[in-house]
Amino acid sequence: MNSPYEYRDLIRQILETVEQRTFHLLSGTCPLEEILTSKQWPGDYIVHVIGCTTCSHRFQFSVETYHGGGGAWEVITSPSSSKAQ
Repeated sequence: MNSPYEYRDLIRQILETVEQRTFHLLSGTCPLEEILTSKQWPGDYIVHVIGCTTCSHRFQFSVETYHGGGGAWEVITSPSSSKAQ
């Protein structure tokens, strides 16, 4: 992310996919809507994890608000679970 505006635009897009049930919010440091409605950032570092309802992949997106930029959108990898047979 290069600016807070880019991050808010991303949040709008994510909220649309959540409403369409393409993704679902798994966790976050604050409600997604708070980022759009609050006059101040809800924290210096904001992180959310969403999951795809089709493929079960999980994604983490974050931004460092203190300096007004930076951030990442990344796939969360987890060790595959194996069942004993």
